[in-house]
Amino acid sequence: MNHTPTPAPSDAAPCIFLVDDEPLMLHAARLILSRLGYRIRCFSNPVEALSALSEGVDHPALVVSDVDMPEMNGFELFHRARASHAHLPFLFVTGSPAHLRDRDPHGELGVDLLRKPFTTDGLLRAVSALTAPPGS
Repeated sequence: MNHTPTPAPSDAAPCIFLVDDEPLMLHAARLILSRLGYRIRCFSNPVEALSALSEGVDHPALVVSDVDMPEMNGFELFHRARASHAHLPFLFVTGSPAHLRDRDPHGELGVDLLRKPFTTDGLLRAVSALTAPPGS
């Protein structure tokens, strides 16, 4: 069987911040996206993600965030992140899409939505629509 190894992400590869309080969701998304060459930073809560964003070490091309989390929900993360990074793309991942429709009924936030549970192809399509693929 011919099995080509997956290239390691380079420092020039787009960075994606993954924010979810569910370790399995973080792990699955990290595996899928890192295999395509994206650099991934995982955060189990939005406070950690905001801290990393303010440090400025990594400049994410995209934030993929759960909506329902204990300390701070995805909407608050979005608003706080956008206060200092006005054009930072966000992809909300949720099993309860009604939350997004309730808070943004007219799509004015400019946030995309991916329903949980997501498929590999669904995640890849959503991320590709919001950021340039690695190596481009």
